[in-house]
Formats: sequence, structure tokens, C-alpha cells
Amino acid sequence: MPKLLVAVMSCWRSNYTNPQNPDMRDYFAKRRDQDPAARRDACRNTWLRGFTELGIDYQFFLGRPTLEQKGKRGSVFVTDPDPPITLFDETVLYTGDGYYDNGHKMAAIIKRALTQGYDYILRTDDDMYVYADRIIKTDWASHQ
Repeated sequence: MPKLLVAVMSCWRSNYTNPQNPDMRDYFAKRRDQDPAARRDACRNTWLRGFTELGIDYQFFLGRPTLEQKGKRGSVFVTDPDPPITLFDETVLYTGDGYYDNGHKMAAIIKRALTQGYDYILRTDDDMYVYADRIIKTDWASHQ
């Protein structure tokens, strides 16, 4: 049977500000759950249980947190060299953690999955709900 990794992309804080245009407004900021740790816990307590019951691995993937540093020219965001301690199912990648770093995060997830012998990745977000019993019925081999 092919080996599947459920890769859940998450972050340290919900910040969808564009670093190139910090004045651009995030219209959904007030409606978005601002506590990513709570979203990860909700996933663990609900839909991820379906995958663990089927013997399928999952992992949360986070980038390195960014720190805001004030300078003469305004704010600059730099990657924190020492990320916070994570839980057993959380992996901190050597990428940024902002919305605009998602492409780099995905490349790092793929690289990690390949080195760990996974055949397939089901990439989700921490604000999704996935029905494990339904998705596992998919013919994975036909989606190459």
C-alpha cells in the first residue's frame, strides 16, 4: 500500500500582511481565528483522528517565526534563528512563516516527505476539515 503523509500547513501567527506593501489591508483579519495553536489543537481533536485510526501519518509544518525589528527606515521582518519549542507532531522548516513564504514551505514539505519515503502528500491547512474515510477511497495511483 502506498505511504501517505497528511501535511498540515500552519503558522505561528496569522499575519497576511504583504511585506512589500505593508499598507495593504487584510480584509478578513477580524473574521480569521487569530490563534493558530488553537486551530492545530482543533485539528488533532477532530478530523486528524480519522487518519491516525487508519494508520496514516500526519504532521503540522511551520516556518520559522518572523520578528519585527524597528529601524531608521521602518519595520523589517527577519527570521527568528531560534524557533519556539514545538509539540511531537509539529515540524519547523527552514523557511519563513508568512503567507508569502508558502511556496518555500511547500517545497520543504515535499523534500522532507520524499526523504522519509512517502509516496503521496495530502497537503491541507489548519483551517480545513477533511473526512479521512472519504479521501482515503481516492485512487491515489491515478493522480500522478
